[in-house]
Amino acid sequence: LMGWDYLKLGRPKPALEKFSRAHRLAPRAPDTILGYATTEIELERCENASRLLNLLREQKVDSAEVRMAWEDLYRCSR
Repeated sequence: LMGWDYLKLGRPKPALEKFSRAHRLAPRAPDTILGYATTEIELERCENASRLLNLLREQKVDSAEVRMAWEDLYRCSR
């Protein structure tokens, strides 16, 4: 997904456009949800990031990347 490329380049706003569109098209796709949540964290939109990460929890998606996103969310909401 291009959203990940934008995030790696430090450009979360264009990443948000890509991930939000991808999420509308495939709302249960774990990689899209993770990217969308990560983007929301970068933009300090902690509440929406939490909602997205909870979608992954409901799907029982567990990976190092997801755990790192939860850690970043914790820092975001402080």
